[in-house]
Amino acid sequence: MKRCVVHALQRMLSILWMVLLIASVIIDGVAITMFVVLPAEAESVDRVVPGIIVTIDGSGESQTETEDDDDANTDETYPAVEFPQKPHPTVTEDETVAETVVADEAAKPEVTETAETSETAETVEVATVYPTYPTLEEITPGSSTEARIRALMGYFINEGFTPESAAGIAGNIACESGYDPSAVNTGGGYYGLCQWNTSSVGGYWWYSISEYLSTNGYLWNSFAGQIKAILYCENRGMLSDRLLEELKDIKNIDRAVELFTVYYEGAVGGSSITRWYRPGNYYQGLEDRTAEAYEAFRVFMDPEATYSGNKPYYII
Repeated sequence: MKRCVVHALQRMLSILWMVLLIASVIIDGVAITMFVVLPAEAESVDRVVPGIIVTIDGSGESQTETEDDDDANTDETYPAVEFPQKPHPTVTEDETVAETVVADEAAKPEVTETAETSETAETVEVATVYPTYPTLEEITPGSSTEARIRALMGYFINEGFTPESAAGIAGNIACESGYDPSAVNTGGGYYGLCQWNTSSVGGYWWYSISEYLSTNGYLWNSFAGQIKAILYCENRGMLSDRLLEELKDIKNIDRAVELFTVYYEGAVGGSSITRWYRPGNYYQGLEDRTAEAYEAFRVFMDPEATYSGNKPYYII
């Protein structure tokens, strides 16, 4: 009986040992499968499981040892990976202020120098104001020479002429008719402020003027009508549109007188030699016309001035 019990215990111990051995083999196999199969060239590698360090060498054998949980995640076991980063420049306080100022300036609306200059020009530019004089329509047969000069020059200036070019026209009118729209040349054939002719040589100019006057409701000897006819009658002699625009812009009285004498009056002959227009040719009374132009300019610019010219000349 005793031997049977002993034999039974031995068998149980044998079976238990076999179970333990099989369990040990299974555990070792699982550990190897979980952690790694090393490349042939690797000698060994350490794998960390919380509480256990498993070392597997090239022979496939493993060794384990326990470790405290606090030391399991050390920098040695899990080396920190640091990626290179662009260094940040050190910004001083002055640079920060400068950047802020630049940002504020960028936020402001842009004002160009051209716009500022344009605004300044518009502000500074002031139209020249001339004395207030009677208009052409207010001139009557009894009006003074000063009133006639001021009315006709004011009209031409309002039409875009300079005071100098308007004076050039006035000087010619003074020598042609003495500012009298009723003037008739004693030799006959020449009428009005500019002594327009009635001959075929002059293209029957007076007839064109007369037609303009009657069409626009003026009498043949109307001061206002004859002054306007200089610009708006279809016949302007040799004063083309281009020359008319040039005359408007002239700021030299002598030159304005000469242009009007040569291309409107056509007063060829005499002893005066031209300098700017058809230079070297002789025209009638350029010196007298110029003197009268300066006198007209003086009378127009000074409301208190009294005319002291030498009209009339009746030069045709």
